Amino acid sequence: MNESKSTDPIADEATTRDKMLRRRTVVGTAAWAAPVIAMSVASPAHASSGPVVTLTLDAPATAVVGMLAPDVVYATVLADDSPAAGVMVTFTVANASLGGFGADGEQTVTEATNDAGVAYPPAMLLKAEGEVEVTATASGRTAVALITGQAANGTMAFKQSEVNAAAASTFALSGVLTRTSGTGYPAEVSIAYPDGFSGPVTVPVDQATGEFLVAGVSAGTLDGSIIASAPGFGTASVAITLVLGYISTPQAIYGAGKDLPAPRGTYAITGTVNRVTPGANLPATVSIAWKTLSEGIQYENVTGFTNGQTVPVDQLTGAFALPILTPIDTGRADGAGGFFDISAPGYLAFEVAVYNRADPGIIDLYNNMSTTPAITVFAPGETRDVPGQSMSWGTLHEVVYPEGFSGPATFSTDSRGGYIVRGVKAPEYITTDVCLMREPGSGGYTSRGIFSVL
Repeated sequence: MNESKSTDPIADEATTRDKMLRRRTVVGTAAWAAPVIAMSVASPAHASSGPVVTLTLDAPATAVVGMLAPDVVYATVLADDSPAAGVMVTFTVANASLGGFGADGEQTVTEATNDAGVAYPPAMLLKAEGEVEVTATASGRTAVALITGQAANGTMAFKQSEVNAAAASTFALSGVLTRTSGTGYPAEVSIAYPDGFSGPVTVPVDQATGEFLVAGVSAGTLDGSIIASAPGFGTASVAITLVLGYISTPQAIYGAGKDLPAPRGTYAITGTVNRVTPGANLPATVSIAWKTLSEGIQYENVTGFTNGQTVPVDQLTGAFALPILTPIDTGRADGAGGFFDISAPGYLAFEVAVYNRADPGIIDLYNNMSTTPAITVFAPGETRDVPGQSMSWGTLHEVVYPEGFSGPATFSTDSRGGYIVRGVKAPEYITTDVCLMREPGSGGYTSRGIFSVL
């Protein structure tokens, strides 16, 4: 440690700047390097003029860009080598664009020394790479330290790579940074928007988790991608598809068997086109197409339904009804099944599962097992109860939530398999996902419901 002492405050400050210790070697993987210790000492002209006051400023020589620990930067005031309590110390960051104190990066803060003669400012925030000058002033004395901000390295990603948003809506997105080297996170990430979109240009990063929330995003009129970036962590993008609403049916799974008595002998499927964009026009029709897997494999058509057929939509209510469908044969023991999509331009499509079985008891289970309604729509941060029906009853079930959702870990069914999952909470950010519920340890899904946050 180098120390400078002077009876002239101005000369003393200059000497301190010239001679203070400035180590630049990072020790291991610590969040900061060996500290800079800058000292300013006032010597009385005569022995009777008062105690000798010493002001010391401790700060790291280097630190990762982000929020430093709250006790890393601090000042100590001594009077005749004894702690001086209650002394007001003012801390200042010379360049506000590079650093500050507290979550808001305040340029100047004042704190009193404790019984040990130590004053702690709020945790220091390093906003960018570069050399940051920090000063501490007390009792006419000034101590100066320099901190070199260094970026950590890693990656970043949004919680979803693509989401659907209501046209002309305001929503939030969430992402997270993952370190591959270093021990800190950038203080903030920068956000870039496609034409027609707007929102905050920077957002803070949670220094404990690396997560960030982009709130107040306003959607435009065309689809696009929002990009986040931060020094050392690259970029992340999320594709935004603007929608007018979504399509739903009372159930997500239907079963029937050929020549079985009503209502088990046919598929009677109805649904609704729901708006989420005020004033949006309802489509004239919805289309039904047999679903094709990503590998190009098409599901089996078990209903005799003509692929690509359309049905009209009621322009007042959004309701539609598929023609009464009949299983193509008497069914097989393995329960042959298929999937088809109900879609309309500008609206989220809905996938329906249909099974062909000969056992009427199994058909009844299929027709009761889907969450009702099949789609449960949450607003960001909303808490709702979700009812449904399970294929098994009188047992405890595990709830597997989509990213960001929370609620009870388990639920119980009644004697007929009915249940209500109470207090399901959506995240504050936009997401679209499927919530599956299963029996613990079985891996077999017993109910199905889609949670969409729009």
